[in-house]
Amino acid sequence: MTGEQSPSAPVMAWAERTLGPLALLRNATAGPSLAGAWDVVRTSDGALFHIKIAQNPGAFTQETFAHRHAVPALGPGAAPRLLATSAAHLALIVTALPGTPLAELRLKEAMLRTVHWRAGLLLAQLHQAGRHTGTAHHDAPTVLSRLADDAARHLDTVSDRLSSDEEKLAVVLPPWAEAAPEAEGRRRRRL
Repeated sequence: MTGEQSPSAPVMAWAERTLGPLALLRNATAGPSLAGAWDVVRTSDGALFHIKIAQNPGAFTQETFAHRHAVPALGPGAAPRLLATSAAHLALIVTALPGTPLAELRLKEAMLRTVHWRAGLLLAQLHQAGRHTGTAHHDAPTVLSRLADDAARHLDTVSDRLSSDEEKLAVVLPPWAEAAPEAEGRRRRRL
């Protein structure tokens, strides 16, 4: 499916059985573990979704695991929500989030490096958080909390090169971190 402009007919049929009639918006950027990704809109209400096709069964398992167990630790509205999966098609449907894609933002180089570093580290940690065990699900908030601390340390390194607004954007804690007992210490250090 790499390079295809739209999902295959069987994948679209599955997605429409799941969500209702859909219109293809665009071919989205696919990550390294994905064979394809598309933005679609439900024609009845204009709701936006992403259809993702994994490269192989292992990538499908990892992507599904991350969306089911680790991503929810980021909190409501902070990450796409998994709506449906199809092992037969190696496909996932996730919600779309409002906002501007990072590639379309005009950030200073230092801030862009920080954002990419944090995103890459978070993605790596999420996908390596574990296999299908109760401990992986249980450990996800701790792993993400540690990542927030690491990100704060790296932000301190580049903060002299950021505007006040850029620094505020970079230090916003996701809901899961606000609730963590050690969050107050991070908030004081970073603000």
